[in-house]
Amino acid sequence: MNKLQNQIRLSELSSLSAAILRAAESSEIKRKSVVDALAKLKELHEELVKANMREKTSVSLSKADKKRDEELRALEKILDGYVSMKNETTAENARKLKSVLDRYLKVKIKAQNFEAETGLIISLLDDFSSEELSQVSKSLPGVDEAISAVKSAHEEYIALHDSAVSSASNKPSSATSIKVPLLKVINETLVPVLNVAVLEEDAELSDFAKTVGEEIDRANALVSERAKKVNSASK
Repeated sequence: MNKLQNQIRLSELSSLSAAILRAAESSEIKRKSVVDALAKLKELHEELVKANMREKTSVSLSKADKKRDEELRALEKILDGYVSMKNETTAENARKLKSVLDRYLKVKIKAQNFEAETGLIISLLDDFSSEELSQVSKSLPGVDEAISAVKSAHEEYIALHDSAVSSASNKPSSATSIKVPLLKVINETLVPVLNVAVLEEDAELSDFAKTVGEEIDRANALVSERAKKVNSASK
């Protein structure tokens, strides 16, 4: 049985680990060295899955932050449109709201760190919720909806941020940092033990060893194919 190539991608390593664990579940494995290796493999695989989810959450968090900024820009744009109108009542109402928003834009609300921007947006929404400004925003079609959009985007960002913080505090490892110990369990523990089992013609492990070998060969083939493409492109 071949060892797994180090150049394997994290997504492929996760799929391979899952395939090995599924094969183990359908086999009656009693040899302690294999049982122990599979227990460690399962532990690391679960950490890898959670780490991948955290990293996806981080990407989602960035998108949510961008969405929050976009909604602030949309609100600014619609208020600028009303301010420029010839109807003085409409323009004056828009200026009341715009003057409030401008105070926050002047301190670069969108460029602040998480704590500062969060506090500023909460304060902005609180200002807009005053009885006077609430009535003003309702008098301008689309403005109340734009303010609600800012609030919704902000709440979504906060929810994602809190989830990411909670997840990171429970499992601080990154997906990349889990790769090395996971490869080590497969290459330095599981593969050698299964190779011995094959040589001993161990009936209990023969089918499982065959499945693991096939899965590793399949993963290595993907790595080799990528390497060939890179080499061809560099010529």
